Amino acid sequence: MNEISVVVPVYNESSVIKASLLNISAYFGKKIGKYEIIVVDDGSSDNTVEIANSLNLNSIKVISYSRNRGKGYAVKEGVLAAKYNYVLFMDADLATPPEEIEKMAPYIDDFDIVIASRMLPTSKIKQHQPVLRRLLGVIGKKIISLTLTRGIKDTQCGFKLFKTDIAKKLFSMQKTERWGFDFEILFIAQKLKYKIKEVPVVWYAMEDSKLRFLDYISTLYDLIRLRLRRYKF
Repeated sequence: MNEISVVVPVYNESSVIKASLLNISAYFGKKIGKYEIIVVDDGSSDNTVEIANSLNLNSIKVISYSRNRGKGYAVKEGVLAAKYNYVLFMDADLATPPEEIEKMAPYIDDFDIVIASRMLPTSKIKQHQPVLRRLLGVIGKKIISLTLTRGIKDTQCGFKLFKTDIAKKLFSMQKTERWGFDFEILFIAQKLKYKIKEVPVVWYAMEDSKLRFLDYISTLYDLIRLRLRRYKF
């Protein structure tokens, strides 16, 4: 893999965006021949966009719109703008560090999608979430696995690698704009018989995560709607 588009959805990330983008750029600049970083600003009310633009790096492209639409919408915008043959989306807080792609890249020739997982035996959680969030997360992953994406233990880790042509096809079918978009994309991919590989990674729970309790409720609603939705596969 000698080229990649890296999609980074952001929402009010002024406290971390500079360090994160410099980290991502330094890593891929050293490891990958051709790369671009597509920062998609999901209606931030702080100066996230100004900071990203101030870095003045040719590798960074910023997409911005005024209304907050949700992480799923932001990732979709970034994926559809990708120009290289492989596309990775990752979180701005680097909960999964960019170097974890080294565990995933060896599989991308034989699989269509390679996803990071926190739920495999050799996954390493370096910093845990609070107990309630951890419990809700485990229950949610189990429900998703049993009802939608059988065989996938962790649909929600924000670090996923795709062949770009396949990613664009999947995301063009995506309807979920917020947190449930991950399992929608993987659900569609399974229906279309794409090959998915789940890989253990290192993951850090960040204290200022944007995920709130009500988001668990809305994500459950997304799951129910997805089960009822009719797709033309």
